[in-house]
Amino acid sequence: MGKTIINTLGFTLALTCWLLAGSVQAAGNSSGERMTATVVEFSVRGDLPDHSGAIMADLMVSAIANTGSFTLKDRLSLAVAARIAKAQELGATGLLDPKTAAELGRLYGVDAIVTGGISKLGDLITVQARLFDTQTAALLRSGQIQARDLDTIQIKVNELAAMITAPPDPPKTYALTLRTEPVDASVRLLDSPTPYQPGVRLAPGEYEVEVTREGYVARRESVRIEDRDITTTLTLEPAKFGLTIRPQPEDAQVRLRDGALTYQPGVALAPGEYEVEVSREGYVSRTFPVTIVNREVEVPVVLEEVPPPPQYGLTVRAEPADAQIRVLDIRPAYEPGMRLEPGSYTIEVSKSGYETARVTARVVDRDVTVPVTL
Repeated sequence: MGKTIINTLGFTLALTCWLLAGSVQAAGNSSGERMTATVVEFSVRGDLPDHSGAIMADLMVSAIANTGSFTLKDRLSLAVAARIAKAQELGATGLLDPKTAAELGRLYGVDAIVTGGISKLGDLITVQARLFDTQTAALLRSGQIQARDLDTIQIKVNELAAMITAPPDPPKTYALTLRTEPVDASVRLLDSPTPYQPGVRLAPGEYEVEVTREGYVARRESVRIEDRDITTTLTLEPAKFGLTIRPQPEDAQVRLRDGALTYQPGVALAPGEYEVEVSREGYVSRTFPVTIVNREVEVPVVLEEVPPPPQYGLTVRAEPADAQIRVLDIRPAYEPGMRLEPGSYTIEVSKSGYETARVTARVVDRDVTVPVTL
């Protein structure tokens, strides 16, 4: 019993000195931009004086003030806290649950609230503290210290205050490297303020990337970063553009000389050079190159009619002169000097009382005169 009283007196004396120093520090760091917070009297369990919770809360007020992280309101007693937040909502350990702590903070008019407890099991004293956001009821930080006597606990209070007020560790980031084909394609991170560069550091999550290059089809992909650096390759497909040939006459046949491709109006083709053939019976066929770069191409093509073959005169000199002359296998009737295309023609000469004669006349590149005597 005597040892407990001595420890308690020492604890109280240390608190008095600490509060004086803490008040000066808190006053020097006051700022309207800091969040407001309060500390609720700590619950007490085990073989400890009843006022240990209040003393520990006051020590935490001073220690938190020394951090300069918050503008602090007066410490809130556990009895008042229980009355405001309804005693039945306290957890079995005596610590306020997140929802109750948030409601208590709103009623008390602070941005954050610190709750905790001090307990003794055997000869080990444990102090727990938790910091809640009163707007979201989220547990921001928590901490715990342990010692075998109250004097050591007092020394460790600053550690506990640092545990619950220190800014959270920055999120881990991992490198994202996108290899592209072609290599000079542009890469962009969509819906992210961070511009892409090879090896850009990003927090875990899912990111949408866009890869573009002139002459290629743009590509979007989702990349998920979990717990390691990511390197991946994205290959772009060459862009395709429509090719339309407008022939005259309209029923002319259009063919791509590359046998692997079949032409139809608007056929999609990758950039490059293609040989096109346009043909129709009775017209001179045309073959020409078409170059596709980065847009659709439309080519008008007018075919010229095949010119008629040259014709030459055919004259048959028959004896007797009044003999009948026929050119076989052609429709026009014979007449002297008739015009015929180059070729071989069978000529029949006949007259009553004479033996009929048949001769072959060959028209090549000039007028032909054929003598025939019956």
